[in-house]
Amino acid sequence: MGKFLSKLINHAKGLLGESDKFQGSFRGTLGHTFGHLVLSNTKVLFLREGGLGAAEFELRFDVSYNDLNYEVLDRNMLKISDASGKSYELQTSMMAKFVEMKLNELSGK
Repeated sequence: MGKFLSKLINHAKGLLGESDKFQGSFRGTLGHTFGHLVLSNTKVLFLREGGLGAAEFELRFDVSYNDLNYEVLDRNMLKISDASGKSYELQTSMMAKFVEMKLNELSGK
């Protein structure tokens, strides 16, 4: 595993609950912010990537699967919203349909 991915996973694990397990991540852009959609067995996080030369991450959203709604808008565009109605448009580095399939698998939808 690469150094960058190891830092991403370690940072994500610090935001997850004790029974929560890291399940994967997808690179993407939220608005004009580059980062990573991180999937666990209970929730979805978006971590903004930053820092010069060193991997630094900032939490942009954290939504449990119970409060999560999502839909594919375009080939690489996914809309994610929470129970309060706050929504985010995420442009993914791979086909949004693939991300949707993984979300379906983890959320039980």
